Amino acid sequence: MPPVAARELTPPPPATATRPAVSVLTTVRNGKRHLMEAAASVLGQRGLTLEYVLVDDGSTDATPALLASLAAADPRVRLLRFDENVGISHAANAGIAACRGRRIARMDADDVMAPDRLVRQLRFFERSRAAAAGSMVDFIDARGRRLHSVHNPTDHAAIEDGLLRGHCTLWHTSSMIDAAALRRVGGYNPGYASAVDVELWLRLAEIGRLANQQEVLQRYRFYGGSVSGQRRIEQAALCEKASRDAATRRGIASRWEGKPPWREADDRDARRRGRLKCGWWALGAGEHATAAWYAKRCLASKPYDVAALKLLRAAMTARRKR
Repeated sequence: MPPVAARELTPPPPATATRPAVSVLTTVRNGKRHLMEAAASVLGQRGLTLEYVLVDDGSTDATPALLASLAAADPRVRLLRFDENVGISHAANAGIAACRGRRIARMDADDVMAPDRLVRQLRFFERSRAAAAGSMVDFIDARGRRLHSVHNPTDHAAIEDGLLRGHCTLWHTSSMIDAAALRRVGGYNPGYASAVDVELWLRLAEIGRLANQQEVLQRYRFYGGSVSGQRRIEQAALCEKASRDAATRRGIASRWEGKPPWREADDRDARRRGRLKCGWWALGAGEHATAAWYAKRCLASKPYDVAALKLLRAAMTARRKR
């Protein structure tokens, strides 16, 4: 149980209120930088009824004021707040308890929905009869520039197998979940901290199907070199634990592949490697100006860096060939 209870800052809808088709759920802590852009992409969805449940997990920046302004401007916004940080699992579970929709769409506080994500995803969700479904995603950087597209398998067996092996085959921020199934498995497990999504998908896969829609419906904000070394180790260990626990429940041998953490650590060299990664991604996606920008950022911190010079030459050559 969380050490404190969430306070509902907006009046609960009356019992006679129409049930929304979808509840969008976002947890946020100190997310002022991108919160309003993320919220605008949710509240701008058309073609269906929705409510937007936002849970403030003890923010200490301007986030509470921004959330209050959203609620004042749009009656579809519902606010819950923890006065201290309780963690993503407890915050999300409080949000789940408040959601009234039969489907719950997840949304990170710094990401961006495609303009028609929810109506397209809801149609797919009803056809697929899945317990949880995701979509393909575009990676964007802190400035909103596209880096590359990520495509995941679409059938249940391949998605589940990838999760058991330690791969991210269903993006949490692009997901839509059957509310009844989510409550049936008990929501998020606080014991898995930074691996709660993987652990949840593996439990949902035991009572229903997982699916992915072959459309880019979400923009995921990627920060190169943003995770501490300790957190990387913890995340990898918890993903492995989730995989091995799921294999035990299924009565099968572990499929964990022991892959290294996919995020860079948070030090100067790691940040440079993260920028190079973003640059090469952008180049492969045809975003040549973005690739050149990342190469120049790397050279500014380490002049004559061979890897950065190689990226810059490749980006400039590609731009000339257009």
